[in-house]
Amino acid sequence: MTEVIRIHSSYELLQFLFLRFDYQNDGWNEHAEYWKPMEGKLGVYKKWFEEFGRHNISAAVRLMSDIGLKELVPGCLPWLSDELVDHEKDDTLIHSLERLVQRSYYRHKQEMRRSQLYRESFLKILEWLIQYNSPVAYELRDRFV
Repeated sequence: MTEVIRIHSSYELLQFLFLRFDYQNDGWNEHAEYWKPMEGKLGVYKKWFEEFGRHNISAAVRLMSDIGLKELVPGCLPWLSDELVDHEKDDTLIHSLERLVQRSYYRHKQEMRRSQLYRESFLKILEWLIQYNSPVAYELRDRFV
């Protein structure tokens, strides 16, 4: 099944897996951080991200920063920071990451400070954003460090 999905991976499938909808008609409350069907599914989404996330990383990041914030963050930060190493500038991705780091910082700051893995991953994501002159990342790095 995975091979079939890999061969036929299209934005439609990736949008379904990562719940990516049009910006104008998301269907989600902008402030929602939790969705019951995601409860306890960090491992499932990690596997999907590893298989398909690099093809549409912006959709995955939007999921993490919106309805997946409670279930996926901070656990998603290590795999996201590893994936960002190979990505070039993308305005949609930058916007999505800025939202993710802001929401992560304000809701999971203590968890990220206690765990070396989460702290390093969070800082790598901020550094990636800083490389593309993100004022949000500059400010959060100064506060976090």
